Formats: sequence, structure tokens, C-alpha cells
Amino acid sequence: MTTLHRFLLIAVAPTALAAQTPAAHVVRGVLTALSGAPISGANIFLLESLDGALSDSAGRFALRTTATGSVTIVARHIGFAPASAIVPVDTCGVVALTLLSQAAALVPITVQAGAYRAGNERGATLTAIEVVSTPGATADVMRAIQTLPGVQNVDEGTGLFVRGGDVSETKVFLNNVVMLSPYNYQTPTGNYTVSVNPFLLDGIFFSSGGFGARYGNVLSGVADLRSAGRPGVSSETAVAGLASVSSGVDLALDHGLTVHATAEHHDTEYLFKLNGATRDYAPAPKGGTYSGSIIYSYRPTAEIKTFAIDQSTSLGIGVTDPSFNGGYSADVRGRMMQAGWKDVFGSVSPTVSVSYATAERREGFGVFELGTSERWTQAFAQTAWSPDDRYTFRVGGDADWRDTRFVGSIPQSQSDVGPGARTTVFDSPVTGSHSGVFGETDWRALEDLRLIAGIRSDYSTHTREHTVDPRLSLAYKLGNATLTAAVGEYHQVPDPIYLSSGIGQAGMGPEAARQLVAGAQLGESGGVARIELYDKRYHDLVGLTRDSKTAVGGGTGDARGADVFVKRQLWPFFSARVAYSYVDSRRTDPDTRVMAPAAFDITNSVAIIGDQALPKGWSFSAAWRCATGKPFTPVTGARLNAGRQVWVPSYGSPNSDRLPAFRRVDVALSRVTRLSPSNQLVYFFSLDNVFDRDNIYQYTYSPDYTKRVAVRSLFNRSVYFGGSLTHIGNR
Repeated sequence: MTTLHRFLLIAVAPTALAAQTPAAHVVRGVLTALSGAPISGANIFLLESLDGALSDSAGRFALRTTATGSVTIVARHIGFAPASAIVPVDTCGVVALTLLSQAAALVPITVQAGAYRAGNERGATLTAIEVVSTPGATADVMRAIQTLPGVQNVDEGTGLFVRGGDVSETKVFLNNVVMLSPYNYQTPTGNYTVSVNPFLLDGIFFSSGGFGARYGNVLSGVADLRSAGRPGVSSETAVAGLASVSSGVDLALDHGLTVHATAEHHDTEYLFKLNGATRDYAPAPKGGTYSGSIIYSYRPTAEIKTFAIDQSTSLGIGVTDPSFNGGYSADVRGRMMQAGWKDVFGSVSPTVSVSYATAERREGFGVFELGTSERWTQAFAQTAWSPDDRYTFRVGGDADWRDTRFVGSIPQSQSDVGPGARTTVFDSPVTGSHSGVFGETDWRALEDLRLIAGIRSDYSTHTREHTVDPRLSLAYKLGNATLTAAVGEYHQVPDPIYLSSGIGQAGMGPEAARQLVAGAQLGESGGVARIELYDKRYHDLVGLTRDSKTAVGGGTGDARGADVFVKRQLWPFFSARVAYSYVDSRRTDPDTRVMAPAAFDITNSVAIIGDQALPKGWSFSAAWRCATGKPFTPVTGARLNAGRQVWVPSYGSPNSDRLPAFRRVDVALSRVTRLSPSNQLVYFFSLDNVFDRDNIYQYTYSPDYTKRVAVRSLFNRSVYFGGSLTHIGNR
């Protein structure tokens, strides 16, 4: 919920410093294989600033940069493990780097249908710097992904509604396993922040469709996060802002050992006191997040990584309902522990990940009460074999054991939630397991043609059905352009709430979708222009009825549309990106059983974002977003229930009306200063919803439903400010 608050220094320092002066230093080096042979055409860049170059035929390279102090040189080339070295930026000697052979990866053709990458890798569609510097994204990975094409801004939350699909159809992975609680601050209109601090991440893969057989039990989209690896140097960071304080430490120890640790406390009380709020809070959203990681690299190609996170949040928010004027409350506590191993043995690359997660949630509004307890154990294993640089074969599998219990009461009528209303009380355990196996071939069929063909099979004790999903994608380079296409079958087991005896029904089959994607892209780094067309056909969908809140299955649907993405550096130190999405999404309405616009059918969405580095360490960025209003089902009349003295509404055609269009402008300003060679300070300021627009996210009604009342965004025009201090050690 805060704005650009955690470790912003690490992300924005390279951009801000680049604008101060022309290139002041040249770092020269030579790159060789273990045999001593020079390596040409390797990608060499500085991790701190992403200044880069290619090695020549003799393995030589020269990096021009305005960075100061020590820098980390990173070298990457197909068929070799990456290598890095930390050197003073003003070094006069020649830096020698040696690359060790590893299994070849088919990366010359990197564009895939529906796929976007964000991280510190050069050529990424969305860099880590852009993730945290996007105005209005609140330094949040999910909010930054929402600015990519194919993601509809349905509400104020961080949930990912991808290409006409529900938020439940997109899964968030962390180190190869699904996150049980990817969002914090659950409220009636959405979720606010991702539970993993973005600065604990080393890379992000996002796919809006057409993803491969490695990902199972997912219908629409994948956000795959990778926790940070071994840092080049040790560092400590402290951050203080209007709504949070945090600290973190990265220790690069001897013998390949690394320790990460962070602690954060967030409390939005002062944020709302300064900016005001459109709702009453008791309490305002607050909580804490603690995480840690231990990494052991026992040889250059190997890594054992553990990661753990503990988070808690609570809030109380005023909600006005025709039958009850009261508060919604939520308390959430979640933990996740992971362990993983990967290595390279010649042309074989095995990977193993295991995790255990728990979550406790308590929600209440009027007579509605819901307590959820979950325990989730997961395992993932994969082996990749690359006999040469034209082929990679992958085989693997995943399994999970999930134990969920729902305890609570729900009103028998949505129009009567006040004290004394009739309720359905339930105590429903839902226990089951899921397993899947997959095989995939990544084939460089021609010099300019890449094919990825795979198949996976899944089984769940919830549905007692076996599913088989074949998938195929291709990329063909035609000069500076890349043509892409993907087709595949996808299945997903309904969430446990739909299978519980209190709300859902046991034994419902898996939901299914068939996806077809076709697109073209110009460029892969620097300037990129991309367009994709897609068509999705759903069957066996599950939904909740409006009034009785019971799950019904057998729904059908379709979603088709187009996504456009353009990214370009327009002049020195200024870059801009534009994302546009068109979607037409329809599915069976659970109440009437007729085909209607989906509740998340946002026809048009556009985001324009610009970043400008300024002199003396300053950096400025701005974002403009616009989207078609969300569909809703209008109330056409009401009758009085004399016994309860509560009005019961009647409804028009499902989702036949729309909220007003959404528009918002956000700006952010920051400055980076170097207090000493090892100490850096950043102070930052942001202004969200600059023009204080009354964006409407839903309607409520007067008690007799004769007057419709707009419920505006949770935020007025909002100011946020803070500072960060980082100390960088010698190793």
C-alpha cells in the first residue's frame, strides 16, 4: 500500500547517476574458456548500471560507464555458466574472466508467445529498475506486471486478471512452487501488496498465455518469481517512510555461503492521516514481514538455496451495505519455507524444490464470518538435457498435498447481512492431493526457428480425473522481427472453497481452457514493438451464485483480444513504454446460466509510462493509465420483506451495465547521493492520483434500492515520501 518504499536506492541508483556526466570510466577485460581459448560474442555488462558490450573475436571487451566505486562485471554466453568479478571502476588493468562450460540453453531466439521477463538480465522486456520505479506501482511486483499488456485492471488490488480470465486462473510461483498467500491486505475490493519484497527477487517471468508443459494446474497466466542469488558484495540497508520502516542485510561470506535477511513493519495510519481516506479504518492496514535466505554454492554451477518468509496483516474498513452499515475486518497470517537444489553435470541440469506453507485467515462482515486454515506441501523436480546447442529435453513432475478447513457462517440472502439475518453455518474440511508429470522438447529446428513441444498429465484426488494437456509454441526470426505462435490445452482443479460442503460441492471436475496465441515482435532489447492476438475457449467453469453463495459448475466461456506493447529510449536517459490491451470476455452467469460479459471484461486498457534521469542524481517518472469500466449487474427494483423489514432487490440482465471509465496519473521523484565510497543515500517522493479523480470501483444502494451510491477509490490524491541508506561492504 505504500509508495516506492523498500530499498528503492538499489533499483534507481544506476538510472539516476547515469544522467550526471558523460561516460567517465572504461573498464577493459578479456574473456576466455577454461582451455584458454577466447570467447567472442559474449554478453558483458555491469550489474549496477546495466552498461554493456559484446566481446570481440579475441575475447576482448570495453565497458564505458559513469558508475563510481566498485562495480560487478557479469559475463554470459550460450553453453557456459555465467561469471562475475568485482573491480574498482577506475581500474587500469585488464580484467580477466573465465567461463566454465554448462548445458547449452537455446536463448538466441528468446521471444515466446505471451511471455515477458523482468530482472537484471539484459534484453528483458521489463527490467527490475522499471518494476520499482513505475509510478503508482508502490514498488510492488504485481502492480508492475499490471502495466504489461494482457492484464486487466479490474479493481484496486494487485490480483492478476489475465486476458479475460478470473484472478484465480493465474498462479504466482516462487522458486518453482505455487505461493499459498501471494497477496496481503485482503479487502472487499481486492488485495494491496505482494507478500514477497521485490528486492528479494533475482528475476521475474510473466506469461499471459501459451506457457509450456512445465506449468500445470493453471488456466490463464503465470508469474514465476526467483529469489535472489549470491550478491557480489555484502550490504546493509535501512529504509524509513511514511507508512513503513524496514532493514535488510546481504552477507557474501567465504566458501560460497550467502545470507539474506529482511524485517519490515508497515502501518498506514499516518499515510491516511496526511492524505485523508474515502473510508473509515479501524484499524488502518498494518502488519509485518520477516524473511531470510541461506545459499550455498559449493561449486560454480551448483546451488543449495533455502528461503523462508513470515507475514501478518490486519485491517478494519467501513463498508456501507443496504441492509447493514458496519465494518469489514480481516486478519491474515502466512508462513512459507522452501529448499531447493540445482547443479550442472556436463549436459545435464537437475533441479529440485520442496516447500511447506501455512495460512490462517479470519474475515467478517455483518453475519458473514469465515475462518480458513491451510497447510500445503509441494515438491517439484526437473531434469534438462542439452546434447548440443540445438536441443534441450526436459522431463519432470510436481506433487502437492493440501489440507484446508473452512469454518463460518454465510447469510442465506445477499440482501440481508445485518444482525439476526438467517445464515448457513458450516465446518468443512477439504483435503486432497494433486500430481503431474511432463515432458518437453526445446528444438532449434532451423537457424531462425525454435519449437517447444510438450505434454503433461495431471491427476487430483479432488476431481478423480486424469487430464492430458498437449502444448506447442514456436518462434521464427525474420530479420529484425520474430513471429510467434502457441496452442495448448490447460486444466485447473477448482479452489478448495468451491469443493467445501458449506459453499461448494465435492467431486466437481477440473476447469479447462484451450488457448491459441499468434504474434509478432520487432527488436529484443532497447526498442521493442510487439502485438499478439489470442483466443481462449473455456468449459467446465465453476462460479458462485450471487445470493446463496453456492458453487455451480459446468460453465462455458470465451475470451479473445489483442495486446500491444511498445518500449523505446526516445533520447539519452529517457525511456518510455506503452501497453494496450483489448479483450472481449464472456462466460456463463452462475445465477441465470446464460452467456454474459464476464465480471472482469475490461474492454480497453492502456498504460503509458516514462522515465527521465536528471542531473545530480535526480530521477523523474510518470504514468498515465486508462481503462474501460468494470461490468456489473444493475438493480431494477425491490420488494419489502416485511418480517425482516429488509428490501430484497431484483436484478437486470447479468453484467449489462458498466462503471465509469478508470483514469489515473501518478508521478515519482527521487535523488541518489553517495555519502562516501561505501554509503549511499536516496530520498524519494511520489504523488499518486495527481488530479484526484473519483475513480468508481463499485456501486452500493440505499436501503430501499431507490438510490444508487458510487463507491470511489480508496485513495484520494496521495503523497508519499521517505529515505533509504545503504552501506556496501568490501565483499
